[in-house]
Amino acid sequence: MDAYLRPSVAKRREAGLDGSPSARASRAEGPAAATYDCFGVIVHHGTMNAGHYTTYVKHCGRWYNCDDAWVASVSEEEVQAARAYLLFYMRRGATADALRRTASLMPAAIDDVAL
Repeated sequence: MDAYLRPSVAKRREAGLDGSPSARASRAEGPAAATYDCFGVIVHHGTMNAGHYTTYVKHCGRWYNCDDAWVASVSEEEVQAARAYLLFYMRRGATADALRRTASLMPAAIDDVAL
């Protein structure tokens, strides 16, 4: 990405002075701010022309596989072995207020997230 930035912008980014959210978080909270935990995995079954999506979701420390008509508890090993299409992460130690500010991803479930 830096190859497409002006040299002055690239230097500021390297120094953590570019004002990006990650730079601000790193300065404000130290290395712990860069630790994220996976809480959701979307898996595509099928081909590029046709298929089906299922989701793994972590809730209260347990993983669940969600399909059209059912939800089943699964092991973390099953989630790790899945062929992930899309992963969802949450910053470790995020407060409920911070999560509510970004609740557009899942507004109905935000109160159920175990912090």
